[in-house]
Amino acid sequence: MSQRVAVLGGGISGLAAAWNLARRGSGVQVSVFEAGEEVGGWLRSERTEQGAVMELGPRSLRIAGASGKTTLSLMDHLGLANEVVPVPPTHKGAKRRLIYTNKDGLVEVPSGLSWLFRTKPPFTRPLLPAVLKEPFQKKRVDSSSENEDESVYSFITRRLGKELADYLIDPMCRGIYAGSAHSLSMKSCFQLFHNYEKTHGSLIKGAFLTKTRETGHFTQG
Repeated sequence: MSQRVAVLGGGISGLAAAWNLARRGSGVQVSVFEAGEEVGGWLRSERTEQGAVMELGPRSLRIAGASGKTTLSLMDHLGLANEVVPVPPTHKGAKRRLIYTNKDGLVEVPSGLSWLFRTKPPFTRPLLPAVLKEPFQKKRVDSSSENEDESVYSFITRRLGKELADYLIDPMCRGIYAGSAHSLSMKSCFQLFHNYEKTHGSLIKGAFLTKTRETGHFTQG
C-alpha cells in the first residue's frame, strides 16, 4: 500500500527528510510544501560584482560526532563529497574571524591565548576571569532528565558570562546552524559540552579529564 507523506518546509531539514523518505522505495510518495519562491531555506549564496561569494546562511559545516557523520553520509550519497573544502586549523581563515556589532562595527573575535589577557572590542574585559571562574560555577538547579536541556545562550551565560555568549557563541551558532543561540538546544547542538557539565560539573574540568585519558597521562582510581 502506497504511503503519502507531506513535508512542510523546503529548507535543508525538510529537503533532507524528503530525500530520506523517498529512498525507502516506490511505496512512499513525498510532497514538499514551501511558502517561499525558492527551496533551501537559509542556505543561499550570492556573488558580488567583484566576484566574492557571500553566504546568506550557514557558512560552514561542523563535522563532529554522530550528526557530523550523518552529514558526511548525506553528502556522499548526493555526490557532493568531492566539493567539500576542508579548512585546517592552521589556515588563516580559521584563525581570524570577524563579526559586526552595533556598538563597535566590524571586529575580530577571540582566537589564541593572548585574548585571555587583553581587552579588545566588543569585550569590556579580558576573558581570563570568566575562564578561571568556570570550574566553580554551579550546575543547574533543575537537572532532572525531564528538564536537563536548555538553550545554548542560557548555558554559556551561566558558565562563561553574557559577553562571551553574545559576541562569540551566538554568532558561531548563526554561522553553523542559521539559528539563534537563544532558541537552539544545548543538548542537541553541543552535547559534548552539555555532558561535561552533567558528568564533571565543569567544561574545563571535563575537557581536561577527557584529554588526559586520551593521552594516557591520567588514571582514575
